[in-house]
Amino acid sequence: LAQRKRPHHGPETVFFSRRKAGFFCPKKRSHRRLARTKLPRGGCAFAILNDMKRVHFVSFLLYLYAAWLYAGDPQPFGIHLRAPGIAQTAAPERTLDMQRRLERTRAQIEALELNRGPYTEALAERLVDAAREAEEYGDLDNAIELLRWAVHNSRVNFGLNTERQLPLINQLVELLQRIGDRQGLREMLDYRYRLAGLGAEPYSEAGLDASVAWLEARIGLLGVGSWQGIDGEVVELWRHVEDLQSNVCADDSGFPDYCKPVSLHAVALLYLIDYHIDPLVVDERGNTPLSPAARTYRREWEMMPGEQRLQSLERLADSRARRILEQALERSPNDPELTLALADWNWFVGKRGAALAHYRSLLPAQAQRFSQAEPLPAVPAPRLPMGLVQDWEAVAVTVRVSTSGNGSDAVVTTIEGTDAGLAPFAARQLRALKFRPALDADGEPVESELTTTLWAVKR
Repeated sequence: LAQRKRPHHGPETVFFSRRKAGFFCPKKRSHRRLARTKLPRGGCAFAILNDMKRVHFVSFLLYLYAAWLYAGDPQPFGIHLRAPGIAQTAAPERTLDMQRRLERTRAQIEALELNRGPYTEALAERLVDAAREAEEYGDLDNAIELLRWAVHNSRVNFGLNTERQLPLINQLVELLQRIGDRQGLREMLDYRYRLAGLGAEPYSEAGLDASVAWLEARIGLLGVGSWQGIDGEVVELWRHVEDLQSNVCADDSGFPDYCKPVSLHAVALLYLIDYHIDPLVVDERGNTPLSPAARTYRREWEMMPGEQRLQSLERLADSRARRILEQALERSPNDPELTLALADWNWFVGKRGAALAHYRSLLPAQAQRFSQAEPLPAVPAPRLPMGLVQDWEAVAVTVRVSTSGNGSDAVVTTIEGTDAGLAPFAARQLRALKFRPALDADGEPVESELTTTLWAVKR
């Protein structure tokens, strides 16, 4: 738009000309008096249209800025990119001899059931042996069926809450992870935890060990797959974690050593909540262009109760994570792992000064660790059950990490034998990570190059 004044209209009138319009639209300097300004024919419509374009253009710029902020939320390490683990071996190809042996074992079990009854104690041991045999031959579905049968037999003969079930349930959990049965695995984990007391008081070492194992497994499950439809499950899990952490870390709990692992698992869950739950960004009509599905966002009072609680939890994730770690540090002062976890959280959410203060306190004892960049969170990182992962690939990664912890100039190459076509996917995920930068001798962040091996996984 070009501006110029016409003397006969007075000094208060400004003319906006558009090269392709072919006419001038006079407009008062004061927008409040625009409605009282008499414009030439056609000029009023053009002026109103021009104002609407300006409003929409400003709104568009604001949305772009908000989208830039939203897209800048980092992705926690351990979701799409994780440290290398133990790869699952493929099941052996079933031969005719294997099939005959499995059929013979099945016939022996049926004969024992017929002669001594369907609930004889001797049946459980034979079922476990048959399940082990089926697992060796790669028939995991049959092995799971036999173990479930053995668990049922133990419940009938020794009681619903007998500890004789635990070894069988542990084997079931391992097999369900290997075949990728998410629902069956969750149910079996919850059942095992119920046998251990559900983390209820009075506490015991065995009960708290079961709580820590359950938390690690359930949080690992949440790192795989979509969260659609599990709002209530996540909220209930958080409530349990928060209550357990508060009770175990209390001064009179009697088990101060368990405050640290429970607190770290609570923070691991908050990393996932912060990643999966989108912030509530709406305009005056209740629409959000920032949603991944580009859909109309329902106003908060139209959400389901689980959605509302998750939104509230996401907004308070930063303060709750810092409170949990600070409380754990009161129980274990100067613990390097807890201090590093608090520093990493602060760096992850953009609190640079607080993070650097903790890093510098750890630098003399861990100079080697801080000499190179590291993806966050390093402590704690969610552990994914690899059986629930659709595709994975081992990749060699070289990435330049800036002083602010952002990765760039990533070079990703596939390690031979694991090609699943995920190298471009891994390069994109590297740009979404937040890194702890390398520190110099004075504790100042420096730009560095990180070379490592990672697993790229698709959930």
